[in-house]
Amino acid sequence: MRAGATGQVADFPATRVHAVAGIGNPERFFSTLRKLGIDGDRTALDDHHRFSPGDLAFDDDAPVVMTEKDATKVVWMTQDDVPAQCWYLEIDVALSERAEAALAECLVTRGIVAERARMTEA
Repeated sequence: MRAGATGQVADFPATRVHAVAGIGNPERFFSTLRKLGIDGDRTALDDHHRFSPGDLAFDDDAPVVMTEKDATKVVWMTQDDVPAQCWYLEIDVALSERAEAALAECLVTRGIVAERARMTEA
């Protein structure tokens, strides 16, 4: 989870949050949070929801946690519109070799050359 600076889940300041998700399958996001030991009030919004300041306004100081995708949609808000404790969950996607090959083939048929990249941790 991040809030400007990189942090680990163990560094997260709370286990009760306001979980906000404007994605196609919000329950998957909420389930991921529960697996990390983080639970609370859940707000499921439509996929591609256009955020407004009221979407992040709650009656307490519990942290707000959202998807990384949704976090990109609130950057236009002023500092007063975003709770002091507003976090997002970073997600890394890993494709199977079969899915990666199918995606590469799909791109090639459209004239896009896909180059396979592997990231390793130091």
